Amino acid sequence: MSCYQTVFSNRQSAYKEGLYSRYPRSMKYLLVLVLLTISLAPALGAELPATLREAVRQLQAEANTSPTDETSRAARAETVWQWANGLSLAGVQLPVHATQIATQALHARGKRLAIDHMLDNLIVELSLMDDTPTALGTLTATQGPFTARTHAEIRQTYTVGTREIPTGGGFVIAAHFMSNAADWQITDSAGDNYLSITSSNPAVNFAADSVPFPGMHGGFRGTAKRIVFRVASGSLNAGDTVTITYGDRSGGGRGLLLPSFSTDAWPLPVYVTFSPGDQFFSLPIQPIRIVGAELTGVAAFGPSIVGVNEPFTLSVRGEDAFANRAAGDMPGWRVYANDTLLAEVPPGGDAVTLVDNLKLASPGAWHIRVESMDGNVRGEGNPILVQTAPVDRIFWGDTHGHSGFAEGIGTPEGFMTWARDDARLDYVTHSEHDVFMDDAEWETLRRTVITYSEPGRFVPFLGYEWTVENRLGGHHNVLFRTPQDRARLGSQQFPTLSRLYAGIHAAVAEKDVLLIPHAHQSGDYRLVDPELTRLVEIMSMHGNFEWFGRMYLNHGNQVGFVAASDNHLAKPGYSAPIGGSLSQRGGLGAVLASERTTDGIFDAMRGLRTYATTGDRIILSFTANGTPMGQRAPMDRNRKLQGQVIGTAPLDNIAIFKNDQLLWTQSYALEDRHKGEPLELAVSFDSSAEPVNPGDNPRGWRPWSGLLKVVGARVLAARPARQQSLTLSRISADANAPDTWRFATLSRGAPSTLLLTLDDVRANASLSIQLDEGMEFGGAPPIYRQHQPVDAASVTIRLADLRDGRQTARMPAVDYQDEITVRRLRPGGTREASFDVDDTGTTQGDYYTVRVMQNNDAIAWSSPIWIGGHPPR
Repeated sequence: MSCYQTVFSNRQSAYKEGLYSRYPRSMKYLLVLVLLTISLAPALGAELPATLREAVRQLQAEANTSPTDETSRAARAETVWQWANGLSLAGVQLPVHATQIATQALHARGKRLAIDHMLDNLIVELSLMDDTPTALGTLTATQGPFTARTHAEIRQTYTVGTREIPTGGGFVIAAHFMSNAADWQITDSAGDNYLSITSSNPAVNFAADSVPFPGMHGGFRGTAKRIVFRVASGSLNAGDTVTITYGDRSGGGRGLLLPSFSTDAWPLPVYVTFSPGDQFFSLPIQPIRIVGAELTGVAAFGPSIVGVNEPFTLSVRGEDAFANRAAGDMPGWRVYANDTLLAEVPPGGDAVTLVDNLKLASPGAWHIRVESMDGNVRGEGNPILVQTAPVDRIFWGDTHGHSGFAEGIGTPEGFMTWARDDARLDYVTHSEHDVFMDDAEWETLRRTVITYSEPGRFVPFLGYEWTVENRLGGHHNVLFRTPQDRARLGSQQFPTLSRLYAGIHAAVAEKDVLLIPHAHQSGDYRLVDPELTRLVEIMSMHGNFEWFGRMYLNHGNQVGFVAASDNHLAKPGYSAPIGGSLSQRGGLGAVLASERTTDGIFDAMRGLRTYATTGDRIILSFTANGTPMGQRAPMDRNRKLQGQVIGTAPLDNIAIFKNDQLLWTQSYALEDRHKGEPLELAVSFDSSAEPVNPGDNPRGWRPWSGLLKVVGARVLAARPARQQSLTLSRISADANAPDTWRFATLSRGAPSTLLLTLDDVRANASLSIQLDEGMEFGGAPPIYRQHQPVDAASVTIRLADLRDGRQTARMPAVDYQDEITVRRLRPGGTREASFDVDDTGTTQGDYYTVRVMQNNDAIAWSSPIWIGGHPPR
């Protein structure tokens, strides 16, 4: 039997077992007759419009007589899409895969047996939920709160519904693919992470097995093995209970190791099946609450620009090792600005404390730091620039983040609360994927924007992520100025970028909508509507994609730059990475506007008055002949390029690019020679993310791991430059070799750096790096170049050979030349710099951009400034 025949046979079996296996054989033909005689069947399900209910009944009747194929797929998918959305508006919690399957079926062409099979199974599942809602039973859970990255025992209890579960039926204990909790096990009852199942029915026994499971509760783009407990003897009847214990401690184990992130809705998905050949039906997911752990750090957030003696508010946030809001009472805090005591916060307060009515009396840059009164915890805030009469302010936001309404984790309320209170953002967009979102969820997002809007303090924008693969236009975040009466124009009805443009123009005034493409599933930089696409996202937790923004500019598009988090845990603007494709801290978009209002910020974004950072709130100003970033200056052969940078850490370098070519650069970090005191070294690992083939998705993450041996010097300290990525970027001494350090880090489009402090440096001092073999990973599925293996390699760099304070070793990789760079850093370093560069040019439309890099791997990118020429229309 061919694979296609197998799929077809399984699909037919699913229909026979799925929709009407609960009826005796003698009644099956009667059931089909009843379904076909629609006029005789009462309305059993949720309240739907009469025309939709009629279409659903017709669909059910047809689906029970013939499986879906290429001739019936489109019509059935359209009915399923409307049916699923109607159920959602009636209060039914849909299976997480429902809208995605309907969308895939709407777009599929030709013979697609796998998609047809999924659509048929979805019809069966929606029929069961709609016609017999009591059949699936109920699920409850101990919802916490539990503490992040600790061990706990959690129970979920299922009460059997009106449909019994005979021998061969059972439960899939699934797991969300983004959860970084420990994998549970069923073999060692005395060990940690032990998973058990019991029933109130003494006649029932279970047998454990595993099944390949797709989707966000399995392997997402593929399958992953999930544990299934099948009824080995007996039968579960209505009212019986089944208890699933995660981290069962009865045998002596510590419990289940929980995720590192806090959340108001950690999912522990469970699926039920009613017979060996039946499909798996999802049970409503119970939200498990996880809170932060003990205090290990502190951060502070204030405005980037204030006037002299202008009152402002500073947020002081105690946090645990994973950037969660810390638990328990906080110690007292002292807040300093340029070593001047600015405020004191008494002990015993909450993790997030607002310090009001602060003032700074003199113009210039003020750097904020916070210390606990006992001196045990220290942290920093963003720099504040005091101006005599500020015109524009810098507002920080995140235009791209997700929750459990898409393939992420968490709630819309948790998303907004985090954005407003924890990340202390000025603006935000909760941009769920349209392929995962139903009408009820869209309405929830719309209401949430209205509820959380505080003009002058916090500005949420309604939006969503238009989600199609690269060849159809790539992912775009769609933002609306206001939430009133806004319908999403999803990929279900607008499956290509040109159709999306047309649909938006027909439905929304140009001034009230904004499209922002990103590189992860690359937007098409060849097909741009200049009235809608004003900004490009060039950095997120997925990586650094400066090349992507430059491709838009090189194709003649007038766009500005922003960065975003693309966080999937309802934590926009400030969060720790979790690994996989989301392997670094997310970015921020800086907006230059006169007021923190809906119109002020939205008009500034549409006006390209933006710049992008990797998450640090770096202050950057840049003008060309007095024209600010994002704008077009009159044609002039003589160009004066001026700017100011106030960093959050010592500056590494500032670079100015003209038409994508380096024009000028200045280093602020390099030390030409060792002067005898302890030596600060930066060891940076870098790999390009630009695809080899035009139209492909970016190259994946490049892993770097191995051993770093120091010869001829003593290591006083070693740490990653990215303190927010400690779980993924790390270095520690090898217990068996005092001069050897084991390290691991990742790069994708920008350097990842390890910082070493050396003493007793002799003339023959060197670094030897032995790299492990590995494999590129993460990101959107490549179209042409697949992820490639990384070979083991070694390199030795003598410190005496550092020319002008640095040396770079090329590390060949398939299609790329990756790099390891060792730099001798100037002690202390400067956080502030100004530049004044003259250039000449005769070409209309030349454009200039600025890139700022810091010693902590943070980056800021300006939007371009054009000289002469004309914008696209």
